[in-house]
Amino acid sequence: MPKIATWIEEKLVPKLGALSNNMYITCIKDGMVGVMGLAIIGSFFLLIAYPPVPASWYETSNILKWIANNRTVVLMPYEATMNVIALFSVFGIASVYAKLNNLTPISMSMLSIVAFFMTMKWTPAISRPAIQKTIEVTAENIELLQQISPETIAIGQMITTFVGKSQNLGLNIPVEYLGSKGLFVGFLCVFTAGKIMTTFREKKWTISMPEGVPDAVGKAFDSLLPLLATVSLFGLLHLIPALLPTYFPEGIINLHTLLQKLFFWLPWIIDSYIGAFLVTFFISLFWVAGIHGAAMVNAFVTPVFIQFLHSNSQALINGEPIPHLVTNQFFMAFVWLGGGGATLGLALLLAFVARSEYLKTFGKTAIVPSMVNINEPIIFGTPIVANSYFIIPFILGPLVNMTVAYLAIHFELVNRTVATAMWTLPGPIYAFIATGGDWRAFVLFFVNLCLTTAIYYPFFKAYDNKLFSEENTPDSK
Repeated sequence: MPKIATWIEEKLVPKLGALSNNMYITCIKDGMVGVMGLAIIGSFFLLIAYPPVPASWYETSNILKWIANNRTVVLMPYEATMNVIALFSVFGIASVYAKLNNLTPISMSMLSIVAFFMTMKWTPAISRPAIQKTIEVTAENIELLQQISPETIAIGQMITTFVGKSQNLGLNIPVEYLGSKGLFVGFLCVFTAGKIMTTFREKKWTISMPEGVPDAVGKAFDSLLPLLATVSLFGLLHLIPALLPTYFPEGIINLHTLLQKLFFWLPWIIDSYIGAFLVTFFISLFWVAGIHGAAMVNAFVTPVFIQFLHSNSQALINGEPIPHLVTNQFFMAFVWLGGGGATLGLALLLAFVARSEYLKTFGKTAIVPSMVNINEPIIFGTPIVANSYFIIPFILGPLVNMTVAYLAIHFELVNRTVATAMWTLPGPIYAFIATGGDWRAFVLFFVNLCLTTAIYYPFFKAYDNKLFSEENTPDSK
């Protein structure tokens, strides 16, 4: 075991550290943080629209009757958050990119959003025709009607004519790509626009304003040429099909469809036992190496998890079977009990079973944060990082939790997750909310807590005995 700890510290940590500091990964993981707040708000109103109560209650409760009859109104916050989440993600990631590269955040965000909108085909809306109506000819309207009527008319006569003018309703945006389906193309737009902007700045291909011009005006002109270049580049998505309509009958080079076809396998793998295993294993491994495992791995899987949550919540709204099992909420509810490594069981052992004075005192301090999924004190105070005593249970415990939860949900013993909540909610409450109010989620949570506590116990006991022995040797007093 000491050899494993040494290998992790000397070989693995430097490589993982370089990966976690990658600019693009940092942009995604930091830029998506704010987006999760929107998902929480959307899920809150989703649960209000579809409360976890028996169907018979709708017959007796006036409040539930009103909710059932006005679900479109209740779901508006959900529509305004989850259904345009890609747009907010582009804004957030572009802001982080700008800060890391000393660019103007507003200019960078606007540039990225313009690029994102240009990846979509805006189609003309159906024109609203003038209204055909039968009206009576009067002294007040006869002159006007004589101008538009081909026949001779008289006061008192009933004629059929068109009232009002035809209205052009503008353009339709494909809203589906503003939601979770547009996330990967959104990332591509941010990083392409960012590269253009940094290149123009480095080459000094900017419009310089004379002294005395307000700073805000100067920055606006600085971004003018990068904006022109970005619009021209993404404009090719429309120009090339216009020149070669035979090869592009859709009228656009659809990056969204193209990426979906290229990475069709990614959602399939993630939403499987193998995918859940890999996510659990690598998050735990990164934590053991002293790197924030969730932030690291989620930079890759969060876009897919958001798509899964969106699909599950839409299925709930439409009364359809919930399609996805492996979601971020699945992990938060049933795998990461107390945080990465499922350390809530270890925190209980430290606080109430330890003989070592240090572990007992520390455990009583760390138990409350662990109950709300904050386990950095456990990870760095026990410590877990590069500690040969805890490498095995820290990785094995979450894998056991994941396997038990996967089987329980797969065999429909517990509902699939359809909503999200604040990650700092105590585990059983989070699990209840995430599953749409399934009481069996409580049972599954406590079953997994007992399992991980049992897995940690022999390793905790060995470490506790070691510290207890050291504390009671003559040299330590």
